Amino acid sequence: MQLGTDDHDTKSTSQDIHRYMVPIMGLAFTLVFLILAIVLALRPGLHAILRWLGLALCVIETFVLVFFWFNLVWDTAFWLTVCTIFGIYAFLTFERDHLKLFTISAVFNLLVVLGYLRFLGWAGNVLDLVLNLGECKDYYDVTDAAICHGYLNFLQFLAFLLMILQALLALIGYVTYKSVEAENGDSPQLGNSAPARYENIAPATPSYQSQPKYDESYAAPSQD
Repeated sequence: MQLGTDDHDTKSTSQDIHRYMVPIMGLAFTLVFLILAIVLALRPGLHAILRWLGLALCVIETFVLVFFWFNLVWDTAFWLTVCTIFGIYAFLTFERDHLKLFTISAVFNLLVVLGYLRFLGWAGNVLDLVLNLGECKDYYDVTDAAICHGYLNFLQFLAFLLMILQALLALIGYVTYKSVEAENGDSPQLGNSAPARYENIAPATPSYQSQPKYDESYAAPSQD
């Protein structure tokens, strides 16, 4: 009877998380994401700070993923950890090819955590993949439901935070990559269109000017 009550409490808490936490955190993330996108578009000079911002987010996500190593989604956590560690390497080296590869992996991982790659064998979104109470007791071999109850609530919060971090890394990775590419002269810098260099374009020479001038000394002799 106690187990049934615990299961009911866990389901109620999970419903409350989807009902309140997801909309509130989702709204806050939308505002931050929107402001960041507008600032980066209007102030290209701020791209210099993206290196350290991306590095900090990679470090934060790496520590968040530690909590997912101790449950049934450890394989997804393993893959994401490898990618975030490579992200730390990419932002430290600040090489164009490294940033390009990290950006591709960040977009791919965003689809993974959102559950859009089920056809490739990945499971659903991480928010719905956390353990239920029964699995928690069996997995950790515990009898105290309160331990699993609190752990699952905390894990659901981290799962949604992981989605937010992955989306931010996808945006920051792309903008940083394009900024480095522009500095290397491969493409125009973000937010600025490359002005046409008309002064370097030589004027076209008319075809008649390319003909040799008529020399009167070679005029045909007059006939008497």
